Amino acid sequence: MKKLKTSLLALALLLLLPLTAVLSGCGATPKNEALGVHFVSYDYDEDSGDAIFDVDYNTPTKLEFKVNPSSWSGYAVTYAIKECSGQNLSRFKLQDGIITIESYDFEEIKVEIFVHGYSDVCIVRLKQYPTSIYVKNTDVTIAAGGSYTINPIGRFVDALGRTYEKALLEYSYNFLVETEDETIINVPNKNRLKIVSVRRNNASTKVSVTLLNSHGESYGDKFKLTLNIKVVENAEDSRTNVSGVNGFVKNGDKVTINASDLTKNGEYYVISYKNYIFSSQKLLIAQDNVSIECTVSDARYVVTDSENATILVQKGRESSMKFNVFMWSNLTTESGTVFVSTFEITINF
Repeated sequence: MKKLKTSLLALALLLLLPLTAVLSGCGATPKNEALGVHFVSYDYDEDSGDAIFDVDYNTPTKLEFKVNPSSWSGYAVTYAIKECSGQNLSRFKLQDGIITIESYDFEEIKVEIFVHGYSDVCIVRLKQYPTSIYVKNTDVTIAAGGSYTINPIGRFVDALGRTYEKALLEYSYNFLVETEDETIINVPNKNRLKIVSVRRNNASTKVSVTLLNSHGESYGDKFKLTLNIKVVENAEDSRTNVSGVNGFVKNGDKVTINASDLTKNGEYYVISYKNYIFSSQKLLIAQDNVSIECTVSDARYVVTDSENATILVQKGRESSMKFNVFMWSNLTTESGTVFVSTFEITINF
């Protein structure tokens, strides 16, 4: 009887073996297996899509990456240098994904990462600093209880001595933002470019922005700018001066423009505008002191250029065209919503 029980147990085990093999060969991917790896940065190359790391001189910088799935931690990581001359190899150190640039003559390199048969490439450059910084408008108006993001621009000089400009992104550079009066303007994070109005009534103060290197050092007054901040009560109404229209256009108006009254830019007729906003206290705020983003309801033949405050209209098949214009501001209404003024334009060709 004992021998029979042993035989039945052996038979049961034999029957289970194929089922076990099927279960282990099908179903979900094992937990400890990478499905991909990629470098993570705030800047990417437009052509290749590779992550870009702008690294300060003599500042150990981690080449950040992520593994998919993120729950897996039991992987090995290796790195390789691509497209790098022998002379350039002596200008930096790369160890465990941390790169230190040790020479101002450092040339751009590509670093490849390998995890479990997957790889990705990033570009490492020596961070370039501008010769000076500025903002397009030092006089800024913020609605009471609203916020504003400062947009510093840097002036640079390339290897051929040519001057160019580019926006300084807050995650690519280090800043120190300070306010003269914290009861009027608050800086939620002194290393970020967003400022917030604390006052609910009219007030003024100054805010300074200083560009710093990765060690928290400033290079002088050329890397510091000051903004005059005016806090006004919430937006309530608007008027817009539009070329080809006699008088101001009010919020909700319908106006007609003759194309013959407009200037042309190639195939486009140019409608220029200037927006004025009234606060709840009837304080007039000109477009120059408020961020205005213009959009239209018809993008087939109409192009907006908010930077130059123009609307470009191309003649279609019809003798006239009708579209709505929306003026989005950085001011808010009393209820806290974004203040938008809108009107309708019919243009006769």
